[in-house]
Amino acid sequence: MKTELKKFLSIANMALLTLTISSCANRPYEETYHKDRSNVIDETQSVSAAASATTEAQDFIEIKFPVGSSKLQDSDKQSLSSLLEASNQQGEIDEVHVLSWSDQEFPSEKSQGLTKGQRELAERRNFEVKSYLKQVKNMDVDTHNMAERSGTFAMLVDTSDKRLKDSLLNAGLATNSDTQNMVRKASHSVVLVKVKD
Repeated sequence: MKTELKKFLSIANMALLTLTISSCANRPYEETYHKDRSNVIDETQSVSAAASATTEAQDFIEIKFPVGSSKLQDSDKQSLSSLLEASNQQGEIDEVHVLSWSDQEFPSEKSQGLTKGQRELAERRNFEVKSYLKQVKNMDVDTHNMAERSGTFAMLVDTSDKRLKDSLLNAGLATNSDTQNMVRKASHSVVLVKVKD
C-alpha cells in the first residue's frame, strides 16, 4: 500500500511539474515560491525542473561559477552537502546527474559544438562537482557536458544524454545562436539527485 501511494504521488508530482514547465517556459520573469523550500526561485529554473523530471530526480541545485573558473566556492560545497543530506533523508540515493556548461550557452544545431577550450571548461566543472560529491559520499555520478551536443551514436540510439539535452531545449534552454529572451545557463552546473522508491 505504501509503495502504491508513493508511485501515485510520484506520478502526480511529475504531471504537475510538466504542466508548470509548459506554462512557465515562455512567460516573462516572475518570482515564485517552491513548495518544498523557503527560498525564492524564479522561472529560469524551469529548465532545471525539466532536467529533474527527465531523470526522475527528487531535488536539484544550481551552481554559478565565475567566468573561466571551475573551482567550487565554500558556499557551493555547503549547498552540495545539504543537497545530499536532504536526499539521504528521503531515501537511499539512486542516481546523481551533473550538467555543466562552459561560459557560453549550449551549442545550436548549426554550430554543433563550442571551441575546445569551452568544452574542456565544462568538463573541468563536471569533474570538480563530481569529485566533491564522491568525497562527501562514495557513489556513482553521471556527468553531461553542456558545451557539446549529443553525437551521431546518441542520435541513433537515443541515449539518456540526448533525452536530457532535448528536454532542456524543449523547456526553453538558450543556445549560443539565440538572441531572444530564453533561459541562459552559461557558467552554471545543475546537480540532480534521484532516490530509490
